[in-house]
Amino acid sequence: SGVNRSSGSSNWLVDLFLMGDYNAMVNYETLIIQTNEQLEAQGKETLYAVYPVDGLSISDSPLGYVNKGDAKKEEAFLEFQEYILSDEAQSEIEKTGKRNSYGKVRDENKIYYKPEWGIQVDKVLSPLRFPPTEVIEEALTLYQTSFKKPAYTVYILDYSSSMRGDRQEQMVDALAQVLLPENAKQHLLLGTQQDQTIIIPFSSEPMDAQEKSGNDLTELYDFVESTFAGGNTAMYEATLAGLEIIKNEPDLAKYNPAIVLLTDGEANGDLDYFDLEASYLNLKIDVPIFSIKFGDSADDQLDMIASLTNARVFDGRENLIEAFRSVKGYN
Repeated sequence: SGVNRSSGSSNWLVDLFLMGDYNAMVNYETLIIQTNEQLEAQGKETLYAVYPVDGLSISDSPLGYVNKGDAKKEEAFLEFQEYILSDEAQSEIEKTGKRNSYGKVRDENKIYYKPEWGIQVDKVLSPLRFPPTEVIEEALTLYQTSFKKPAYTVYILDYSSSMRGDRQEQMVDALAQVLLPENAKQHLLLGTQQDQTIIIPFSSEPMDAQEKSGNDLTELYDFVESTFAGGNTAMYEATLAGLEIIKNEPDLAKYNPAIVLLTDGEANGDLDYFDLEASYLNLKIDVPIFSIKFGDSADDQLDMIASLTNARVFDGRENLIEAFRSVKGYN
């Protein structure tokens, strides 16, 4: 219940923590160190590392080479490997907060692993023994459907005239991977029975919102599939409608709220970014507005929205299905 935000990227989680007003984060030891270096440079309170008692998961980042018969590339790889394993290179790597391949740190580099930050450089590392694949898969499914904080997701979907034809088809196909339970389960995107999902289509104005509780969102998929495109791009009006719905949720603290905006063009309604900014700041709630750019969407508009709400912009122009899968990793 204490989780306010989730992230599909450990490095982006650092950026989010530094931009936002959060008390803690779960991340790699090396990223806690790097975060504290930035916090210290800014004169802010640093984090204190807490290690799980009953075992750790270790990210060892192995280096590999795929041999395709190119002798020059193989020679270059072997030279790089030899250098990266040299004492000089290993020492430089340790200075970034990454332990060596044995989980150790040279005495001269221990100054970068500050005990006042809770870093236990001499801690005996006890890696977890991973169970069989089917056990891990079941554990992940249980986390997604039972233990994870419920999501409150509002999809703002562009149904302007430029979405007619192939673009609308691609959007519907992508949403099938998120909304239909058999697909969502396959991609570890199936939510909890407490999840709240809302669809707001828009063209010249926002259409009526469609809402569904739980993780079987087939009805929402049927609605998305049967809605027709036509009209202008009232993107800001629709986004504000989504924020209004979230603001009026009396039990918002029980959820991880987020807005997911998909558009293929530049907003041309009556409202603009500054209307959205004023309303968002007035709400005083931490709701990220993730955007999926598609077609000829205006990158600058979406980037400004992401910056305002501590969110991200995903590129759906090459693979819209993958973009929708990725954005769910942040909610």
